[in-house]
Amino acid sequence: MSDGRDTATIEWCLKSVATGKTFWHAWADLASAHAWRGQTAAAATAVAEVLKLRPGLTATQMAEEGFAHSDNATFRKEYQRIVEGVRRAGLSER
Repeated sequence: MSDGRDTATIEWCLKSVATGKTFWHAWADLASAHAWRGQTAAAATAVAEVLKLRPGLTATQMAEEGFAHSDNATFRKEYQRIVEGVRRAGLSER
């Protein structure tokens, strides 16, 4: 389910990727937010950009890497939502 933060996330991620920097997390966050809003074409486009920067990245790998950075319950809850969003956007599970 989309929440009010998805619109803000999309706005900020678009600003981030417009800088031309190759930070794959911004594309992943963008894919997730679009997927939660039901914007499947935009979500798929963002996943394609993620895979240009991180070929072969999977949702499982993304979750494992993110959870390795923090054991904070709030972070993990929010990061799990992002991972679920990229799954919905079409990032392969494995």
